[in-house]
Amino acid sequence: MRDTVGFKGLGTEGLEPVLGGAFDRVRLQARGLAIDAVALGSGPACRQSLARPIDDPVSSPGTGKRGGTVSDRCRKRRCTLGRMPPYPNLLIATDRGVTVVTVNRPGKLNALDGATVDALDRFFLDAGEDDGIRAIIVTGSGDRSFVAGADIDEVSGFSALEARAWGLRGQAMLRRVESLRKPVIAAINGYALGGGLELAMACHLRVASSRARLGQPELRLGIVPGFGGTQRLPRLVGRGRALEMLLTGDPVSADEAQAMGLVNRVAEPERLLADAAALAARILRNGPVAVALTLQAVDRGLAMPLDAALDWEVSQYALSCATDDVREGTRAFLEKRGPAFSGR
Repeated sequence: MRDTVGFKGLGTEGLEPVLGGAFDRVRLQARGLAIDAVALGSGPACRQSLARPIDDPVSSPGTGKRGGTVSDRCRKRRCTLGRMPPYPNLLIATDRGVTVVTVNRPGKLNALDGATVDALDRFFLDAGEDDGIRAIIVTGSGDRSFVAGADIDEVSGFSALEARAWGLRGQAMLRRVESLRKPVIAAINGYALGGGLELAMACHLRVASSRARLGQPELRLGIVPGFGGTQRLPRLVGRGRALEMLLTGDPVSADEAQAMGLVNRVAEPERLLADAAALAARILRNGPVAVALTLQAVDRGLAMPLDAALDWEVSQYALSCATDDVREGTRAFLEKRGPAFSGR
């Protein structure tokens, strides 16, 4: 049976004005049509293909004649239907350079198992090399949970050696997210607990639904966070607040998380993805090379002594001054117009 991709219940209704045609599949899903693959095109044939198997013959519009397979016709229109690598338990939708990645295990509250950790790792590896992806939004399927931690059924019987291997596997994936030279925004649509909060903290920015709850409850199970919770949380909110969350296991509300600096913004649930997309759009108005160099400067600089970090920053600054983008940006400023950055 083919995997069916759907976006019902993700709150994407407000997203189309920002991202556009790729989200036509939300309307198709609402009409009860199964979507058989991730399709990113926006032409009529691509929209028609969403409700058909990839290799089903289709009729040419207005002729009644068979016009080749859906995959053949979408290739002619530069549709990526059927060409995306497989990412188990993830839904992928891209439009205008912004990719929405949805962790899709609603029966498990989107908990992380090995297949999902590996799929995220593979996606972010590929995204770093894909010039068509300029920003990424990570969210969870449904309206209850972003990611509710690790899948207890999978990890509960680990030996010490197996637990270490699992922790290193998750940490490597999250470092790939954190060190990506493209902005990654977590759209926290519900529970972000344990590994879910650790995933959100590895993202560069966080927008939380007003209904979200965020916490590191691992100590209640008698274990220590293993995907970076004891390290990223104090870096974001300070030692005292981090220790209170870690040692009590108590979750915090979205408003509390914003007050302590754990999330950047709070949105109403129906506006969550739209607000995250608007934030991505604001970032993408800037020079892409400068965005990438800034992300790298912050990521690496935080691990350095201040003098070394300042030297690293001035190196990034010098690199940015050697780009076509800086010339376009300064010229546009002087001419009082918007810049047309090339990313070079």
